Amino acid sequence: NGVNRTYGLLNDPALPAYVTVNNGASGNTEWSSKTFLEITADIRNAVAALRTQSQDLIDPESVNITMGLATSVIDRLSVTSDFGVSVRDWLTKTYPKIRVISAPELNGANGGANVMYLYAENFGEESTDDGATMIQVVPAKFQTLGVEKRAKTYLESYSNATAGVMVKRPWAVYRATGL
Repeated sequence: NGVNRTYGLLNDPALPAYVTVNNGASGNTEWSSKTFLEITADIRNAVAALRTQSQDLIDPESVNITMGLATSVIDRLSVTSDFGVSVRDWLTKTYPKIRVISAPELNGANGGANVMYLYAENFGEESTDDGATMIQVVPAKFQTLGVEKRAKTYLESYSNATAGVMVKRPWAVYRATGL
């Protein structure tokens, strides 16, 4: 209902703010009205911003990156240039480490505007944990941690459960809106 503290991939308070993509020649930010060059410029800007905000820890030529697109805009990757090259073909050749996925949760996710998430999947040897940017946490069974007997009462402590998607490295996520 919006009054509790439930967070996840779309509203984790540590995530960076959305960046609105540039207007196209049509005066609109939506990919449905943009050309091949305008869509590829949006993707290049996102990759450059991700590299910059990670202080060059994310190199799109060596780190696996996921681009999550709203289901309603993913087919805009089929827009072609004057030479018959689609945005998807360009993306595959220019940034071969970027994997594209469709997520209906990204449809209208920012006040009714479609969004794109670009994030590094993991960092492998460079990290002391599993290296993931985001994790899906499955909670342990609610359990008691201990009971302390006092003169007239018992003091009980319980474990705290966390579940869902948690963003471990918010600096490895770029969020764009207006697609």
